Amino acid sequence: MTTPENLPLRAEPSVQVMDLTAGDPLIGMVLSGRYRLEEKLGRGTTGAVYLASHVNFSRKFAIKVLHAARADDAKLVRRFDREAELGGLVSHANVISVIDVGETPDGTRYMVMELATGENLAVLLQDEAPMAAPRVLHLLRELCEGLHHAHERRVIHRDFKPENIIVERDDHGLELPRIVDFGIAIARDEAEEPDSPDRLTTHGLVLGTPHYMAPEQATGFAMDHRIDLFALGVIAFEMLSGVLPFDGSGVEVARANILVPTPRIAERVPGLAVDPLLEAFTRLLMAKDPTARPVGANAARELLDLIERDPLAAAAALGVPADAVVLPPIVAVAPADRAAAPPMAFLPSPTAPFFTRSAPPSVEVLAVPDEGVRLRAAPPRRRWVLALAGVAALAALGVVLWMATRPPRPPLAPVAAPVAMAMTPTPTPTPIDATVAVEVVEPPGPTPLPPPLVGSPGHPDAPPPIARGVVAPPVVAPGLPPHAPPVPPPAAPADPTAKDVASLYADVGRELQRAAAAREPGDTQALAIRFRRIRLADAMATPDARRDAFAALASIRRGIADLAKPR
Repeated sequence: MTTPENLPLRAEPSVQVMDLTAGDPLIGMVLSGRYRLEEKLGRGTTGAVYLASHVNFSRKFAIKVLHAARADDAKLVRRFDREAELGGLVSHANVISVIDVGETPDGTRYMVMELATGENLAVLLQDEAPMAAPRVLHLLRELCEGLHHAHERRVIHRDFKPENIIVERDDHGLELPRIVDFGIAIARDEAEEPDSPDRLTTHGLVLGTPHYMAPEQATGFAMDHRIDLFALGVIAFEMLSGVLPFDGSGVEVARANILVPTPRIAERVPGLAVDPLLEAFTRLLMAKDPTARPVGANAARELLDLIERDPLAAAAALGVPADAVVLPPIVAVAPADRAAAPPMAFLPSPTAPFFTRSAPPSVEVLAVPDEGVRLRAAPPRRRWVLALAGVAALAALGVVLWMATRPPRPPLAPVAAPVAMAMTPTPTPTPIDATVAVEVVEPPGPTPLPPPLVGSPGHPDAPPPIARGVVAPPVVAPGLPPHAPPVPPPAAPADPTAKDVASLYADVGRELQRAAAAREPGDTQALAIRFRRIRLADAMATPDARRDAFAALASIRRGIADLAKPR
């Protein structure tokens, strides 16, 4: 068994820049009547790379020619042919593909590739690292696209490193990284069977660059496409920090990749602040156990999309504390007057309480002239005062609405006209059955009232009053039948994608946060526990896991809706 102490490492050298002034008999040669060799770009152990142009139209190519001195090496010739075969399987904007292969009359083998005219990523890292988080996010997403395309065609690069990435500019001026040099690429079937008789690597010999080797690759065991994801993690570490995770010789670094935990960037570059989500993503790619890494480059790209779209959901998926996440700034629509500096709104904490042991302080949104919107923590006493003021305002609004909508008092029943009696006084009591003379006086007529206001009770055009306790009929928009049934929610997809699961995960998390803020903590505790048990990275891995996670999240959402129903 190969151990880390006696690893037989052999790094396939990258193409080296040559002295272009040196004479070369191949310069000016036309291969197969189509490709004219114009300039030598570099050379490696297996061959030289030339700049070529097509004789019939103005298009440039890069042509790799096998060294004539190595043409008798049967294994090297097979590896050259394998590189051409695997390179011809890929065709993607982020991958340099092989367009044509051929052989000259004297037996010289060559392969025609797309020409990459950008800068080498290794050079960019020397001059421009550490890189800004948005740039790192963009480059990593593009590289994931290229790796996913190659892995879908069962091609493993096996020597993925900055020297094999050319960064061009697309038509919009955006950086476009392109993966090159499949010289030691391997088919997935061959990688998974290290003792296969068709394997081109000598038993016990490890090919690749030690600084970017996954542990299973360095030990010569069975490997799969996730060795390229490990290398992508090392590249991401370099882009974020400007240094490699480990220092030392090839054997020392390979041994560290196997035995030593990946250091944090703060340990390698003290004082350097990096995006905690991107660093957690980098460490996930560099997991020692390949099963702990994302299942594929596409899953890694979806995690990057989640980091950009919903940082809080990404923090939950990557195990980053929510209070460590830097949320994007809030931009004010228009600056407000400084005299009106009291809080415009009282918002709950933007971090979900079920992500941390204790919820962070609430936030006041202040409008400040020429500064947009600022967030500041509200002291607990101010928070209670604002809450009580809000309750009082709601109560006052309820009283006003009740007075405005209560039915008018019914008019009093008509009363008989008062009778004025002038009785002739008598000194003696009058018998009960005696006849009394009375004088009836007609009172003046009632004072006329002013006409009712338009829309008030009593006006001809006013709506009929609604008796207390009677439910008012619903207001129906024109063209809709009365009592129209509510629009049902969209049905759950039969085969939810990883994007569907991530989106629902974020929505349910926000709904659970609002429910927890509006009710007693114990009401949402069971739902929060169920939510925390869903590991987003695992939930997006397979179709079955996505269906199960989608159903679990939908069940939690129904539980949140049940909490809002009146009891």
